[in-house]
Amino acid sequence: MKWANNEVLEFLKLYEPQSQFWNPRHIDHKNLSTVHDAWKEIESNFSIKTNITKIKK
Repeated sequence: MKWANNEVLEFLKLYEPQSQFWNPRHIDHKNLSTVHDAWKEIESNFSIKTNITKIKK
């Protein structure tokens, strides 16, 4: 899946506040349920209609 620059920036704006993804010191970093919920939130707010599996690639 190829994204335009504005779509990449939009994704990064949604991803950055979800520190449980990228901060190993975050209390929920290893909580799979919380991480999954955060991915679902990104999926629902992202302008591209896609699914979590495609976003993670």
